[in-house]
Amino acid sequence: MTNILATLATAMVALPFILYIPGWLVGRLLLPRADLLEQTYERVVISVLLSGWLALLLAEFGIFSLWLHLALLLVICGALLAVRKVYPTPPPALHSPSAGWVPLAFAAIALLALLLVLPPFQTILGARDAGVYANTGFAIARTGGLVQHDELLAALGQQAQSEDAAERGAAEQALSNFLGVQNPERFIATRLYTAGFFINDGEVPQGRIVPQHLHLLSAWIGLLTSVLGYTGGLFAPGLMAVLGAWSLGMVGRRLAGSWVGGLAFLLLALSSVQVWFGRYSTAETTAQFLIFAGLYCFVGFQQRSQQLQDRATITYAALAGVAFGQLALNRIDAFLVLAPLVAYLGYCFVSRRWSRSLSALTVALLVLLVHTGLHIVSSHGPTF
Repeated sequence: MTNILATLATAMVALPFILYIPGWLVGRLLLPRADLLEQTYERVVISVLLSGWLALLLAEFGIFSLWLHLALLLVICGALLAVRKVYPTPPPALHSPSAGWVPLAFAAIALLALLLVLPPFQTILGARDAGVYANTGFAIARTGGLVQHDELLAALGQQAQSEDAAERGAAEQALSNFLGVQNPERFIATRLYTAGFFINDGEVPQGRIVPQHLHLLSAWIGLLTSVLGYTGGLFAPGLMAVLGAWSLGMVGRRLAGSWVGGLAFLLLALSSVQVWFGRYSTAETTAQFLIFAGLYCFVGFQQRSQQLQDRATITYAALAGVAFGQLALNRIDAFLVLAPLVAYLGYCFVSRRWSRSLSALTVALLVLLVHTGLHIVSSHGPTF
């Protein structure tokens, strides 16, 4: 009972900062005053983009903890409050408020989508994709780091370098029995701790183990685990599934109205494939959320840029760049989305249709792509 109350208290303190408050402050500072549904969605998207990226960055440096994460969010929120005094007037809105039933309808669909992905799938086999994401996230919550260090592995690796032939032989035999071997001509990581967890050549004496995949989802699992426990951590794909379906609904609403958006939200939420991946700890639903959130912001800046080039237009463009850029930190197939976006940016540059908004989108995208490159390189060298 005490543990449940402690978890509940932690969630009440942490989740508003993780999922809403930073976006609320950014929205009040940089985005137009819209209706309740649009404002709520934009604030959640901004907060989720910030929280996921920050959790991954802290895990890369090996210093992740819930309270450090919240402290940094609090500093960011304080800075936003200070900056707001410079821009007290919100940008003008281009859309009139929607009918009162629309937020209620979207809330009902969101509740249904949430119920469909509860409870999360209980990951048992740690060496499959779902287990690698889950165990990496749990390790982040437990140790604070993305890269893990095994003391027994390190001890065996050091003994295998001993001058004592008997000690060296026993350690080499143990490592041969314990570790898998990969072809050095095909793999950078030549030893295998277990499927999905690699040891780079020469790093056995350090006991350094690198998990497979890109790790944005694992960072979310680690973040939610630190708030809600292990079962709560496994809900990360479900959270992304709800946000992804909601994002599709908001894109449809912006393009064709509330009825179209609400129907798209409902149909995707009811899809059996959506429910499956929402309960399974793999990165598909995170990619879905980032794609549709990026499209929502892209549509927002395109609609405004036809009339205005103000701070709201630039903010929407930058958020689109952040969402699309985080795809590269989530799945290797992000190029399927990024290639058309880069082609579009190239076309705008060549045709002299460039604007400050496109500059903001490009800078945000490049920052995330550079981060991705460093993230990949760091898994084959010192801890990032």
